[in-house]
Amino acid sequence: MLVQLTATLVLYFILRKFLYFPIKDLLNKRQDYIMKNVEDSEKNNLKSQVALRDYELKLKEAKKEANEIVDQAKKRADDIVNKSVSDAKEESRKIMEKADKELANKKSMAMDEMKGDMVNIAILAAEKLIGENISTKKDKEIIEKSIEEVGKEQWKN
Repeated sequence: MLVQLTATLVLYFILRKFLYFPIKDLLNKRQDYIMKNVEDSEKNNLKSQVALRDYELKLKEAKKEANEIVDQAKKRADDIVNKSVSDAKEESRKIMEKADKELANKKSMAMDEMKGDMVNIAILAAEKLIGENISTKKDKEIIEKSIEEVGKEQWKN
């Protein structure tokens, strides 16, 4: 029994030295490696959460800037449209004023031409009635004045 106890103790110490401690060291190293990986993973997780928060903040800022840019673009477009409409109205007003002036000028020219024709007709009619040539400047002025007075009375009615 002593030999067996001695053999068991020797076997125990041999196995302890060559098998137990190396396996224990290997398991400790493995545990340290796993712990280190867990810690690294937690650090990386924290970093990624911080990066995610930063990304979300930047995304919100970018959306805000994009909305501001869109709003500014809409405002500029509205301003351009309003200015174009205003310019078009002003141009239309100028064209209408010019057309009114041209119409008044043409009307005045037509009236003057008509007066001249009426004077000539009146002179011809007077010549036929009187039987003489009316050629003095004063006679023409009297006839023009008469036609003008008739025209004024016509326009009053």
